[in-house]
Formats: sequence, C-alpha cells, structure tokens
Amino acid sequence: MMVRPLTRGSLLVSIAALATACTSGNSAIEPGFTSVNVSTLAKLQFAVGTANIGYPGGQFAGLNTVVTFRKANGGSGTAVNSPQIVGPSGFLVPAGELESDGTANADAGTNTINYTPQAGGPETTFQTNGQATLYGFGPNNYDTSGTANFGNYTLPFYSDQIPDTTDSGGYPASAFYGMPPAWPAAPAGTGFPGYNLGFVDFATAPVSGTYAVNVLVPVSVGSSQKSATYSTSATLNASHVLPALAAPTFTFDSTGTGGTLAATIPAGVTEVIVEFTDTTSGFAGTYLFTPTSPAPQTIADGDAGAATDGYTIAAVGFDYDAFGPSAPANTQQTPSITSSAGQDDITTSPPVTVIDSSVSAAHNRHARIVRRR
Repeated sequence: MMVRPLTRGSLLVSIAALATACTSGNSAIEPGFTSVNVSTLAKLQFAVGTANIGYPGGQFAGLNTVVTFRKANGGSGTAVNSPQIVGPSGFLVPAGELESDGTANADAGTNTINYTPQAGGPETTFQTNGQATLYGFGPNNYDTSGTANFGNYTLPFYSDQIPDTTDSGGYPASAFYGMPPAWPAAPAGTGFPGYNLGFVDFATAPVSGTYAVNVLVPVSVGSSQKSATYSTSATLNASHVLPALAAPTFTFDSTGTGGTLAATIPAGVTEVIVEFTDTTSGFAGTYLFTPTSPAPQTIADGDAGAATDGYTIAAVGFDYDAFGPSAPANTQQTPSITSSAGQDDITTSPPVTVIDSSVSAAHNRHARIVRRR
C-alpha cells in the first residue's frame, strides 16, 4: 500500500471535521465542514534563465530556475509536493552520481529533472524531499514520520561537471541563505538558518526552448479527493548570458576582526548578493549591492568572530529582482519574478582564498569566496 504524508490541505480538513464533531449538544447531528480543494490551494509561477558559473580558470554555462508556489497569504503552497522540470529536446541531465550517497541519478541522460515518489523509487535529482516552496526549490517536504524539514540545496546541482581546479577535492558548492543586514533576523530560538533566495541552478548546458514545471500535490490515503498537479512553463534564450562576476574583496581592518566588503556590478546585473560566513563561530551576514548602492560595506569588529576563524564569501549577480519577492517581507501570492528580458539569468563569482597578513601566522584568518552557483 502506498502511504503518503498528509498535505496541508487534507490536514486542515481533518482538523475541521474533528472540531465540529466535538460540539456540545449536537452529538446526533452530522457536523458540517468545508473541504479544501487541493487543486486550488496555491498558485504556481516559474522562470528559467542562464547561469554563468565562475570557477578558477573559467566560466561554466548552466541553467537557472526560479519558482514560487504560494497560498493567498503568501505562505508555502503545501507541506508536501513533488516538482519536476521537463526541458526541451536537446536538454540533458548529465551523467554522474548523487553527492549524497553516490547512487546513480536516474535522471541522467534524460531531459527531465525529476523527483522520487514519497513511497520510494529510484534516486533522482530532487529525491523524495524536494519541494516547490514559496520561493525556490528546496529539500523541505515533511517526511513519512511527520517531521518538518527546512533548508536550501547545496548548489549548483551536478557540480561534478565543473572542472576541479582547486585543492578542495571538487567544486565548492554551497547553500545560500538570506541573513541580516540585508534580511531581517531569523526567528529567535528556532534554529532557522535564513531565508531562501529563490534561485536554484544546475551545471548542465542550457538549451533554448520551453521548460515545463509540474508540481504534484499528493493526498493522504482514504481522502475523498484526488491528487492534483500544478503546471506552467517558461521560455529560455540560451544565448542571453550575463558577464562574468568578479570575486568580491574583503579587506581586514587594523585589528583583524572586521573589515570592508566590496563587490563589482557587471553590465546587465541589477543586484549582487554576497554572503559572508564565519565557518567557526557560525556568524553569517548577507549583503546587497545594486547599481544605485554600489559602495563597499563594513563588517564591524566582533561580527567577524575570533582571529582564528575562517570565512566563506559567496556571491551571485542577477538581472532580475531576486531580493524583492523573498520572505518575510513579500507576502504576495504571485510576486513579479521575471526580468524585463523575459528570463532570469545569474552570474556567480569563482572561489578564491584570502589570507590576512596583519595577524600572526597562528592567527591567520582565511576568507574564501565560495562561488555559490
């Protein structure tokens, strides 16, 4: 028997039924309730673009995707769903292995970025936990025990396709979260790592044409409703590629515990988002640079942690408004997510290592730009 977790809609139906059944004095009356229509719970938006992925020594042409799947109040459409992206003829998922467990990806050689059913099946790109969230794709599905998951994917997908020119044993893919000062502080005491930036990129050659996204919303066993699939599509011009993004620079101040972060904004880029993370203390900050606000930004002494800490810096440039549609500020069900060019392109900086020479060798701090895409 296939057992799927409750969707948010079916859970609300059950709660409503229980609440009315317990009404005092009406034990002999059939309680009334309003069923939630799974097929109209949310609205789906989708955009694609090119991803100019920087690595030491060159650029890798990849695919960028942006999705929103939101209820009327701007929250995530469902607690459980399964997304699938079907590319045009000629688009191919590359051969390789999943980074998580080394199992071969069943999507390899096809034009489909797929999910694995909740009941189990072959390993795929999105696997069972992949979800179309309120902003972007993420590994956020409730599991079969009812545990809620939250986080962002380590990107780009298929990073093993990017030439390895570092000593780290592979391309330094990483997750990217919106944090102060550009974003509000995360809810206190929740372990919430930060806000989703909406984009998910793939290290596979983009192909011009139409990309369809299908989001399956399952229902619980015994439900009177059928599962629903939301679908939409977006068109890509693979020749529209943003310029390379130079790695941001971080200049330590005289005390070695803070400094100045600067980023260059290439032509055609409307936003550059840089994430600075202390790999020892866990301090992280996300910094927004735009053509109207390009000035370097200061990271205060103390914010950067102790002198023995290491640092990662991740940078990505957009030709669309990536910051505006993001939570928690934006609660629109269908925010504008597509650039004036009709697609959502990104460019990312290559990884670099910076060593502060103003402190002793024992206290050298390392700032690494971990190219996020």
